[in-house]
Amino acid sequence: AEYMGMSAVRTYLDSVSVVLPAVNSAIRGSTQCFEYAEKLLTVAHAYGECLPVVEEAVQIEVSTSPDPASMFRGLFVTSKLLSMYLESIAIPYLRAMLVPLVQEVMATDTVSFEIDKDKVPKNQKRKNNQAALESAADRLVQQLSSSLGSCPQPLRFLLSRVRAVAESKWLGEGVSIVSSLFFARVVVGTLCSPASLGVPEGSVNISHLRSLSVLGRVVQAIASGTPFEKKDPLSTLNKFVAQRHETLSEFILQMTVWLTNMVSVSPVAIEPDVADAASDVIIQRLASAREPFFSALATPPASSASSAASSKNEAKRQMVLQRLLPPA
Repeated sequence: AEYMGMSAVRTYLDSVSVVLPAVNSAIRGSTQCFEYAEKLLTVAHAYGECLPVVEEAVQIEVSTSPDPASMFRGLFVTSKLLSMYLESIAIPYLRAMLVPLVQEVMATDTVSFEIDKDKVPKNQKRKNNQAALESAADRLVQQLSSSLGSCPQPLRFLLSRVRAVAESKWLGEGVSIVSSLFFARVVVGTLCSPASLGVPEGSVNISHLRSLSVLGRVVQAIASGTPFEKKDPLSTLNKFVAQRHETLSEFILQMTVWLTNMVSVSPVAIEPDVADAASDVIIQRLASAREPFFSALATPPASSASSAASSKNEAKRQMVLQRLLPPA
């Protein structure tokens, strides 16, 4: 069901608008969604087709979602494609803002972002922790609001597309959908995964992760403008959250102003061997389904790899081609 009817990687990418809805239905709710999305993005990158593939995923996600609240939240290939692509192009941009915050959390044990009175360590004071939490959240909000000049164009373009497509179905909901997607999946998701920022895993303990999680919740509340419930220890920050909501709302509005003259841009560079290995996955699946590759990989993707690497990859393509072609 994953690759039905595809006779070549190129044809597969060209037919993604037909294939993705079927794949979404076939493996929905399965952890296979992650593997499929990762392999598809890797192959799309090798062919310079990441942005068109992800744009198609946005169209499908919007058209099949019953309401704005369910957008990009299910275990679907389309939602995972978008999340993975956004993270890949956003992490270099976010690193300058998030790494100092992570380092600050790791620098001391006498202050954290824990303000739950039942969980505050004995060597810390709740009042000091709340002040540190508000200070960190405020700095991140200000840094984000002044970062449009350094925000990657592919990121702005894709979020603009999400806003436009969502508005076409749910008028007035586009900005809130983009805000939820960008902050929940990208900013907070990256903040709570220090390893993705290059921070050594062994240097971050459970207490650090707890603080980063609390900070993430506050930033997400500011972005959505949703106050914490009274029983939540973070409800003491509701006034602070409300005061800064407009700043992030304006940031999302400016970030998603439609960009013209945008070309297809792939995410971070992938080593040729990695892209080739991902292509092999598709080749093997198709071969096992008895789909002959009459033109599989006959036209290798453009690559900036060295001549030695290119020769190696071309030799592998020819070997695979000979193995799969039916006897003359």
